[in-house]
Amino acid sequence: MRKIFLLVAFILKMLPCFSQQSTFVNITTKDGLPSSECYGMLQDSKGYLWIRTLNGICRYNGKSFKTFTKKDGLKDNAVYAFHEDKSGRLWFITASSYVGFIENDSIKYIPCAEALARENGFGQKIFYTIITDTDRNLYVASHERAYKISSRKNYTEFDEIDQTDFYFKIARIDNNYFTIPDNSERVLKNADDNVLPVSIDGKSIEIGWEIKPKKRNLYRMLYPCKSLNGSMYFNCENILYCLNDNGVLSSVKYNEHIYFLFIDNQNNLWVGLNSGGLLMYKNADSNGTPKHFFENKSISGVIQDFENGIWVSTLDNGLYYCKNLINETYSNLLPTTFKPEMLKVIDNELFLSDFKNKIFRINLDDDSLTVKDVFNGGQQTGILDIDKYENDYILSGRINLSQVDKSLAFVRQINFDDKLRLSCGSYSTIVSDTSVWGVSKFKLINYIANKTYSLPSNGNDIVLFKGKIYIATRKGLSVLSNEAITSLHPEIISEHIIKLLVYKDNLLCLGKDGSLFILNSHLQIVSILKNDFIVNDAILYNDFLLVAGNKGILKVDIQNKSTTLFNADDGLSDNEIFKIAVHNKSVFYATNSGLSRFDLEAMLHNAISPKIILSEVRVNGHSKGKIDGVFKYNSSIFLHFDPIAFKESNSPVIYYQLDGRERSWERSESGDIVFDKLAEGEYKLYVHAINSHGVKSEPFIAQFTIEMPFFKKWWFIGLMAGLVSTFIYVFYKVIFSYISKREAEKTRINKLLAEYQMMGLKAQMNPHFIFNCLNSIQNYVMDNQALKAYNYINKFSSLIRAVLDNSERNSIILADELTLLKLYTELEQLRFENKFSMDLNISSDIDISEVKIPPMIIQPFIENAIWHGLMNLPDTSIGKIILDISCQEKVLIVNVIDNGVGRSKASEFSRLKHNSKGLGISQRRISTLNYLMKTQKANVIVKDLYNFDNTVKGTQVIIEIPISWYE
Repeated sequence: MRKIFLLVAFILKMLPCFSQQSTFVNITTKDGLPSSECYGMLQDSKGYLWIRTLNGICRYNGKSFKTFTKKDGLKDNAVYAFHEDKSGRLWFITASSYVGFIENDSIKYIPCAEALARENGFGQKIFYTIITDTDRNLYVASHERAYKISSRKNYTEFDEIDQTDFYFKIARIDNNYFTIPDNSERVLKNADDNVLPVSIDGKSIEIGWEIKPKKRNLYRMLYPCKSLNGSMYFNCENILYCLNDNGVLSSVKYNEHIYFLFIDNQNNLWVGLNSGGLLMYKNADSNGTPKHFFENKSISGVIQDFENGIWVSTLDNGLYYCKNLINETYSNLLPTTFKPEMLKVIDNELFLSDFKNKIFRINLDDDSLTVKDVFNGGQQTGILDIDKYENDYILSGRINLSQVDKSLAFVRQINFDDKLRLSCGSYSTIVSDTSVWGVSKFKLINYIANKTYSLPSNGNDIVLFKGKIYIATRKGLSVLSNEAITSLHPEIISEHIIKLLVYKDNLLCLGKDGSLFILNSHLQIVSILKNDFIVNDAILYNDFLLVAGNKGILKVDIQNKSTTLFNADDGLSDNEIFKIAVHNKSVFYATNSGLSRFDLEAMLHNAISPKIILSEVRVNGHSKGKIDGVFKYNSSIFLHFDPIAFKESNSPVIYYQLDGRERSWERSESGDIVFDKLAEGEYKLYVHAINSHGVKSEPFIAQFTIEMPFFKKWWFIGLMAGLVSTFIYVFYKVIFSYISKREAEKTRINKLLAEYQMMGLKAQMNPHFIFNCLNSIQNYVMDNQALKAYNYINKFSSLIRAVLDNSERNSIILADELTLLKLYTELEQLRFENKFSMDLNISSDIDISEVKIPPMIIQPFIENAIWHGLMNLPDTSIGKIILDISCQEKVLIVNVIDNGVGRSKASEFSRLKHNSKGLGISQRRISTLNYLMKTQKANVIVKDLYNFDNTVKGTQVIIEIPISWYE
């Protein structure tokens, strides 16, 4: 049976001259948005906000945008549909009908994307919907066709969904609504002129049209949504339909096409219009009067984030964001932006003023507004206070005090004695039973009695407490008592007091710097509160003190002495609040942007946990997708977390702890976390974000392992142990062999030395030399030359004794060696009848009693010079030996020079005569000593001496002996 439907034509009425609207913040290209033309939004499961724009898809974390464009893989910068599946993939359809998804910041396309785009004319048929089901099948729809793309076939094929029974069919697929159009136009051709059959979530109904559609066109771009009470909302062109759970259909018609429908968590229905702004129906009551936002804007989307903030996308001015719907601003209140000089509630009326002469009165019962120029454009005064006076009002300005009637019409100016020559104005006034009191610069004024009283400084506020007038001044608190002004508690309350309020039997004195002094009925200070807060105004609400200042509105619980701060993060229009007033539970406050209000009992801090997302991982400089698994020893890990809390003016602070390394919690303002050169072990990372109200996010937890270095693994330790053992064994064998060889060599050398010493002794004691000496002695005896024989025997015996003594020593002093050489030379001279002579030259820097040399090292070279050089001279020649001893750089230089026949001639005679072995033995001794000493080496150089005609004139032997050998 065809259901009866109700078509209600509703044309938007003119907004009244005065209205309240929620506070929205505009986000545009100045804030990083890639384009002001936005097509819609989506918040993913992580908390990021995704926006479809003319210039690409962008992801927003509350502080910055990351944009994906054709450079990143998009077929077109414009994207017309979004959907997130259960695995976190973000599916999209581009303007040219390509279907793809974003995963881990990479853009990919399904295999049949090209074929699907070709079939739909590469964007001629605009896809505006894409969803998935639990099996990951894809569903896409334009205003003319709908398709299913099967995941079982790996998205390689697509099938058009046939539907020819209804003009359109709204079907539920899992938790999403999907619109399937009549792809054959059969329904449109056969329908009556004013009704079309549709199917809404399994219910068949008819909708009416004033003019029958001629073609499919854009009529079926639908955004169906369901309210909390079960009513189904959908749209066609410029008509909003509501099908309640009883099957009753109602509708609302607008002057503009509907571009978007959305129902938020509070069951408010949002209707976005083309060039008609945004409408919000409370409790989804489409028959009620909506709130109208962003007039003349084209609304393309509305979403609600996880903090219950409302986001609106437009086609012409970017995004709008409302932190909450509790705070409202008063629009159409001219001038729209001014700082009120006065804000006060009297009875059910709210009074505020501009900085000139205008006063605004709002009836809080019906929100009617009265605006009055009290002085008709006269001298600028600024209205600072208002009080009831009899049946009229007293208006206090800087230079005027005036009386106006109930309609705010001027009645009279209140003057006092002109002789006082004071300004008639007042910063604050009160009306007592007997007078009108005002306070101004350094004066308290009784306007009725025409009296003034001097104040210690400028007055700010006055109040009547316990029958006395109390005055707040810039230098503390004063009281008028017995016609005299007295300062109260100057030793304590000497601060700039800006506001006085009476709370029960107490007087509240509020300092400009946030100090609160509470005085009891005996004027004793019973409590002092200190706050880092610059105070502009304050008002009482039950047991709470509401303070307006530079950081928002401070709610002070007077009984419990606790404070709560509300600011822009909680949805207030601004952080700097100048004036404040209260009516019932509504708080009115004034900022530089005008007047706003909120429900004090509904205004709560953001108690919703922020989100925390790991957005970047780098291990040893290389990007990773996640932080788990096993990493190399000594790895450095960089992590970046995005804390998301859209209501926060500053990003939530990151706290982290790495169990396995540190037990303390660390703090990161930037979201960056760095761990350098981690040792081996099992690690567990805990990370959470905390917003400005102390609300903590769900923890991010990750476990990973830093593997043990290879040098700590069992196989490496075993290998090293084997290598070390082998090395020790080989080293032992080599060292042992070396020491054994060294000891054997040392023994051999010592034996050689001993042998060489004996051989040297034998060489010195050569039988020919001894025989010749004895023969000489015998000749002296036979010739009766007893004295010569005696001297010869004496020298011979001394020489033999010296040689024997020296042969037992390793070294002797140079003086002993020279004594031996003298004896030897004298004996040879006696034998050869002084056929040669010897000269001895010793350098003056040589101490012959200190310098040590090897024993019997020089004598063989002297012997060689005598026997091979000098004895082979002709009988007519006299031989000569020069022994020259010097020192150079701790080396003893011994020069033995003879004028003999030279080495070549001497070698011919040596075969026939004496062959001295001492020279060869001495050279081998020196070689052995060089080996043992291991320091500077001794050396022997033998060379021939020549005349100018190249004839031989003798031989030179240079013996170099290091003095350091025996130091």
